Amino acid sequence: MDKSEYNLKIEELKAAMHAHDFEKAVDVADSLDIKKIRDNNLLSLIADAYELTGDNEQAKKILLMAYENTNTGRQLAYRLCLISIKLKELDEANEFYQDFIEMAPRDTARYILRYRMAKAQGKPIEELINILEEYVNLDMEEKWAYELAKLYYKAGKKDKCLDICDEINLWFSEGKYVKKASDLKEKINNPKAAKIKKENLSL
Repeated sequence: MDKSEYNLKIEELKAAMHAHDFEKAVDVADSLDIKKIRDNNLLSLIADAYELTGDNEQAKKILLMAYENTNTGRQLAYRLCLISIKLKELDEANEFYQDFIEMAPRDTARYILRYRMAKAQGKPIEELINILEEYVNLDMEEKWAYELAKLYYKAGKKDKCLDICDEINLWFSEGKYVKKASDLKEKINNPKAAKIKKENLSL
């Protein structure tokens, strides 16, 4: 494949990803000699295509190639940790987690990795709660605040659940997780009211 053909393939891959045609993006990626690619942004994009089509093993292989190309790959370490968790390769996930916190000791994203690993390991709900409490105290992100609310609900800590639901409403005012928090609060305050969709309470 000459340079012009290679560049056309890359543009075709990017266009497919932009159009959310992930199967086509994978077809294009399969036609490339990925081992020769040194552009980590491109490798990450190709890994996205494989991950979004469910091929986590191939995505991980490509991320590892990118990881070996750089000495400052905290985002790659983060992604490799997450994908190792998906593959249930928890020892490797922990190795990438350690790499991540070594490169970014103050990055609050470490709590997300810790939580996902603990959840994958089937840790007690109190441990999961403790991790998310630390995270939410540092970075009030609505998705994870709602996840904490669900854990409180599951653990029978209704007062804490109501408090965090109120905080979500106060901080964010509107949006998907504000609605979910309001529904959860209604479930607690009015147990005979219309039931929340099952998936809203699933952990």
